Amino acid sequence: MTNTKVTGTTASGTNAYVGGIAGYVGNYATLSNTSVTAPSITGVGGYVGGLVGSNIGGNISNSYAIGAVSSSSSFNTNGNTVDGSIDVSNASGGLVGFNDGVINNSYTTGSVASGSETYNFNGASGDINTANYLGGIVGINEGLVNSSFWDIHTTGQINAIGSGIGTATNLIGLTTQYFLNEANFTSATS
Repeated sequence: MTNTKVTGTTASGTNAYVGGIAGYVGNYATLSNTSVTAPSITGVGGYVGGLVGSNIGGNISNSYAIGAVSSSSSFNTNGNTVDGSIDVSNASGGLVGFNDGVINNSYTTGSVASGSETYNFNGASGDINTANYLGGIVGINEGLVNSSFWDIHTTGQINAIGSGIGTATNLIGLTTQYFLNEANFTSATS
């Protein structure tokens, strides 16, 4: 997908991938010069991103997302017995919720927040793990994020990446004042 602009959309979903332009981007997919300006992108469980919910093997470049991103957690055993471990987690990023691909030369300015968390572990035994990973650019990174920016004030995030073992190079968090100056972008990508 190239030279695509989405404006004014609202995206939401449950236990899935939610993004302003795509919930899921797979192997060999390319998003270049794409943008989303959305009032809100929300998900309950799963991965939520301003541009893409989950990037598995795709390549995102020269793109941006502006809009409020929020993920919530919900789990209910419905009175059933569950033995073993239970993992309830989700991830939100200003650009991508979960990344196992490549992101290059992109930016985001929308807020990134954790929504409500609702758990009912009646009848559950064993390890119960809950987590909500938030990042200015990516919630969880297992891929490569390079030469990208986020507004630390408007996103509400001081870290570009919420969690993950992927590679992150030349990621710059700017204040809103510096974010509006184009020279601050070109210095990091040249």
